[in-house]
Amino acid sequence: MKTRLATKQIETGTRSYIVDLLTNEKSSYWVEIIQNEEALENCSRIIIDQNVLSETIKTLQDFYSKLELVFKNDKVHVGVTEKNRIIQYYLKRVSIKNLALQFGVSSLLIEQILRNNDIPIVNHSRPKFRPKKR
Repeated sequence: MKTRLATKQIETGTRSYIVDLLTNEKSSYWVEIIQNEEALENCSRIIIDQNVLSETIKTLQDFYSKLELVFKNDKVHVGVTEKNRIIQYYLKRVSIKNLALQFGVSSLLIEQILRNNDIPIVNHSRPKFRPKKR
């Protein structure tokens, strides 16, 4: 029988992750990660044994540090107040590109904030005026 020692849920857009620290009566420990994908209505599961957990964490940290080098100028976290301002400005037809410049984040982060708040991404550019032919 397995016993859950700790759990953490991580939400991102259309996916959610549940990370559990588990044990059993033989005093074995492992981490189980379950990924739920809303659009596909399915889930994936990975189990990481205690013997390889440390190496897995080191590998993930190494990969993360490589990503930090690529995105070193991008903020990856925006506070609640900033998120509300981003949404407010977007609904007033400020483009994603301009919001990214104004708040010092990537356009992808702006899109993620909007999607997480169920706001559809639309083209805010004005239509080009074409005079009627006579």
